[in-house]
Amino acid sequence: MRITLREVAAEAGVSMAAVSIILNGKGQAFAQDTRERVTAAARRLGYRRNALAKAIAAGRCDAIGLLMDRNPARSAPNADLILGLSTAAATRGLHLAVATWDDDTVVNHGVPTLLREVMVDGLLINYHVDLPPALESALAAPGLPAVWLNRDRATDAVLPDEAATGSLAISGLVARGHRRLGYVDPYLRQGAMWQHFSRRERWAGAQAAATAMGVELVQVGAALPPLSGAVSLWYDAALRDAAALSAFVVNAAPFGLVAALARAGRHANRDAAVVGLGDMVWSADSFVPMVGANWCAVAAAAVDMLARRVADPDTAQAQQRIAPQWWFPEGLDGADRAGQG
Repeated sequence: MRITLREVAAEAGVSMAAVSIILNGKGQAFAQDTRERVTAAARRLGYRRNALAKAIAAGRCDAIGLLMDRNPARSAPNADLILGLSTAAATRGLHLAVATWDDDTVVNHGVPTLLREVMVDGLLINYHVDLPPALESALAAPGLPAVWLNRDRATDAVLPDEAATGSLAISGLVARGHRRLGYVDPYLRQGAMWQHFSRRERWAGAQAAATAMGVELVQVGAALPPLSGAVSLWYDAALRDAAALSAFVVNAAPFGLVAALARAGRHANRDAAVVGLGDMVWSADSFVPMVGANWCAVAAAAVDMLARRVADPDTAQAQQRIAPQWWFPEGLDGADRAGQG
């Protein structure tokens, strides 16, 4: 049977109003002995606050929602991002509710109805590409506090600094003496589904860094037609004219390039340096150094921004970009002197 405020009040020898105020963290006006007596009585009896009643009374749920699509191509689920969001929410005393929707659910039920079902004060929107028009329209409704993750919007958005990602990779290779570099991205000229803003910004950041440092940067495979078959065949064709390059930055899972180099008789990070752009898990798969998003920092900044939006729903927040980080940079050390030029 659920323990009530009346029972806690009787156990502590105080009024129900005093118990309510103290257990809601607003009992500073009461003597310390009274506060301790109430909290001790609540613990002994096993009292649990009614979160729904509290939310109704306060007009707030103390919860935020993470909205994702059931299609992972639209909402790539990153473990560090989810962990970071959960940790940042808990630090603020908030619950994190995860909602995965598909187009039919959004169109047939509508975002306002869905928001009432998950009971949140604001949304973190984890849609990267191909946002359903019905959802985009619904999320633009006034008064809905929302922050976008990893989407290039002028306001209410937290995203990795992707130009800095490309730049950092070039800097790491140049610092180890490489002067003739190749940039590899099999999907750079693919259709809209592949054109997340990170693709063009990483390439632009790499180009800017190479120009500033006075080194050669070649877009490997630029003369090939857009990828239409097996990606391994594209890599093999792209590398035929890249024998003079001492190092590569690959904006894709690195093992495709690593395998292609092996087929061409070159060992990654012994005969040619390779740096991947992306997530840490790719480094573990291929033992290749990676530069990518600091998802925990992205998560913390997003929760902070959403808290400001919930507190002031009418004031948009300026876009915030988070600096990238290295994973396994020591993997480059084996290529310090390999094929440099």
